[in-house]
Amino acid sequence: DSGEWKAMARLAFSEEKDDKRKWASETGRGWLEKAAQASQNPTLKAIVADEYRFQPANFAKAAEWAESAVEDGSKYGHLILAQIYSDKGAGQYYDQAKALTNINVFIQDILQASEEFAEIAVMITPRKDTLSEAKQASYERSLYYIAVVYYELEQYQKAMEWCKKAETTKQKEAAFASILIGDMYKNGEGVNKDLTKTMEYYKKAAAKGNVVAMEQIGVMYTNKGEGPRRDFAKAMKWFKKAAELGSSHAMYCVGWL
Repeated sequence: DSGEWKAMARLAFSEEKDDKRKWASETGRGWLEKAAQASQNPTLKAIVADEYRFQPANFAKAAEWAESAVEDGSKYGHLILAQIYSDKGAGQYYDQAKALTNINVFIQDILQASEEFAEIAVMITPRKDTLSEAKQASYERSLYYIAVVYYELEQYQKAMEWCKKAETTKQKEAAFASILIGDMYKNGEGVNKDLTKTMEYYKKAAAKGNVVAMEQIGVMYTNKGEGPRRDFAKAMKWFKKAAELGSSHAMYCVGWL
């Protein structure tokens, strides 16, 4: 109430229901906006823009905040702009040229952008890591986000290149990088279609505890035709693993089997 922006930002994150960016209400997003307005911190503006990409999504607001962040000197803001402009669900804001421009700038300044994000993150979110550790984590997570931008732009070779980098990290995004590689082999995107490779990469992700990968492995074992031999017992095993980790979809699949 006295105008301390760090307190406003911390209130914003206390409004989150979980780590999937589902806000309890517009209250959380509102506090984050107030914090950005009070501080005029470019990185915080980029974080506001990032939050507007998620449900309930508002790409007009996201682009407005991200552009303001970049104008004020935020290197991290270029990643958010690239994600907005490469999102096919962003309607009029989908712009391949702008997405490529911004992702290229971000890649050139990735270390500075990671430090920039880490500095604000340690101030406004509850965490136990040091500034150095937060910087490294931000850098490692960014490798996967870069891959996704290229994937959305259908530049599959570059997406594969960045996924390979991302999957070697210790971040949760490493598992999603493995899944994305598996998807590319499944769909024949930038590589020859190879469902054996798809299974290999899904299993790499599952070994890291990724529930989505476990579900996909289960689905592959229930499919008839291409891919691994149909095996309902193996499908049940993988669906149960995911179900035990809380996946409602996997619970349904266990019941379906």
